[in-house]
Amino acid sequence: MTTSTPHADDPIHERLRALVVDDDAELRNGLVRILQRAGFEVTTAADGVDGLERLSADDFDAALVDVAMPRMTGPELLTRAKRAGLTTEIVIMTAIADFEIAINAVHEGAFEFLTKPFVSNDAVVIAVRNASQRRQLTRRNHDLAQELAAKERSPQTIDLAPLLELPYAEAKSRALSLFNEHYLGELMQRTGSNVSEAARRSGLDRSNFRRLVRSVNGREGGR
Repeated sequence: MTTSTPHADDPIHERLRALVVDDDAELRNGLVRILQRAGFEVTTAADGVDGLERLSADDFDAALVDVAMPRMTGPELLTRAKRAGLTTEIVIMTAIADFEIAINAVHEGAFEFLTKPFVSNDAVVIAVRNASQRRQLTRRNHDLAQELAAKERSPQTIDLAPLLELPYAEAKSRALSLFNEHYLGELMQRTGSNVSEAARRSGLDRSNFRRLVRSVNGREGGR
């Protein structure tokens, strides 16, 4: 395994991690140097079996995978990775003779394919960077969705501790105001600030609901 560290002046905002899977040691090491200069942290694997093991055990943004390898081909690695639910984006490398195989791999979920010999080193970097950034964006969107779902499931509570210093009647009045403010805020957010829908969900008619809104924020609410 070969691992490299990004340069200090790396223009990429987040560290991107790539796996290079190729049985050609010379090409494999050359790709490490290319990606290292672009700021990637790079790990290598000498065949498809080793590559799949590394994908399963570690967290990579992108994998650069050759088509023809001993023990397990690149397309087979791609298929197994997708079936296992691995989220690393995979870029297939292929010789011109295997062009049709590469096209099929894209249909099976590969991010892109590169033909060998490569057009340029920049073409390799761009493909791997684009794949890495899409994977990071997908992961951030997934994390955000989970965070929002957790927030939706978690009951929000009102802190009554400050009210314990007040007389009962005043504490009750303030607690009711806090409850109304919280309740209306959540309800309007869930209904997209649609007063008619919010009123329906609250069990109030539109007029009484507007009156409640005004009592909380002092203005006519919604549409």
